[in-house]
Amino acid sequence: MKHKTKLYLKRSILILVLMIVTLAFYHGLVIRHYVFETSKLDSETKLRLVTLADLHSHIYGHQQQDLIDKIKKAKPDIIVMVGDMIDDEAPIIGMELLLEGLQGVAPMYYVTGNHEYWSGQIKEIKAFMRKYQVTVLEQEYKVLHVKGNKVILAGLDDVAGFEEESIWEIEAKMAFKELEHEEGYKILLSHRPDLVGVYKELPFDLVIAGHTHGGIIRIPYFSNGFFAANQKLFPDYVGGLYKEEGFNLVVSRGLSAEVIPPRLFNPPEITLIELIGE
Repeated sequence: MKHKTKLYLKRSILILVLMIVTLAFYHGLVIRHYVFETSKLDSETKLRLVTLADLHSHIYGHQQQDLIDKIKKAKPDIIVMVGDMIDDEAPIIGMELLLEGLQGVAPMYYVTGNHEYWSGQIKEIKAFMRKYQVTVLEQEYKVLHVKGNKVILAGLDDVAGFEEESIWEIEAKMAFKELEHEEGYKILLSHRPDLVGVYKELPFDLVIAGHTHGGIIRIPYFSNGFFAANQKLFPDYVGGLYKEEGFNLVVSRGLSAEVIPPRLFNPPEITLIELIGE
């Protein structure tokens, strides 16, 4: 009897360990959903924004079809891309396949990340994006009318494109000063979440960022992420929703597919943001 109990216990532990390991290394695409209610949209209006970040030209499935299908399934009104969609050391084909597959799905908007600048081909990359009807936002904003609602969508080039961070900060503040008294729901796209100190001084309701790859290694109920560029160990802004004073910050964990170090408890994600009018 004791032998059978020990055997059962060992098998149970083995199954549990296998389940944990499988979950830890799961790299299937997930859709992470955030909902915000706002009086700045007409009552019962629903706007769906799909956010893509940090693809690094990776390909999901044959001809990028797995990623394209997931995005279509989310039924976006707008698609936004918050940088590092193209990598400085990988072929551009992954991004090209994605943009070809998203033609006609929803209007697309894009801001740069550090890797686009590190490629040394930033002008060519921006021209490539525009070729596929993607609006590139460079310290500017667009006034959109979606489902009868006014939405202001703004974007910042990555700080890697500036000689000093202070210059980037000055330009950011100057670019959107006139929006302080503008009506409508205001969204800012910017690659780096760690620049939240600057975002606090800008007139936006929602800031969407990426860059962190979800902290690479996550331990459920212990750490939201271990590592993120430009931040300390166990960084403050790695992935998820952060309620800041006056605005919400959503940090996408992104679509990167690292092998070394591997993403643990941190599957690549498409971020779906739903705005609902009150």
